[in-house]
Amino acid sequence: MSSRWLPKWKVVKVNVQGKDVDVCYDDNLKIYACPRCNPICKQGGIPDYSTYFYKEEDLIRHLIAHKYSLWLKKRPTEVEEDEDKVEENDED
Repeated sequence: MSSRWLPKWKVVKVNVQGKDVDVCYDDNLKIYACPRCNPICKQGGIPDYSTYFYKEEDLIRHLIAHKYSLWLKKRPTEVEEDEDKVEENDED
């Protein structure tokens, strides 16, 4: 028994806002892979990193979100504190 996942991708068409988009579907696990996050799946390759979905509608929402890059807007950013404010708090 193998503990490694060997996907058997097949390319299927999904309608995203009136356009047909080729996406990857694994028959073994019954999952979809985002072709924009993981373009190697279309050639049958094994991805290092990707986004997977059990439901087609979730994949469609994800593909639409690529247009807006919503995950980049929600990414946490580091904020540097002003040293004067830190010193004032220490003196209290």
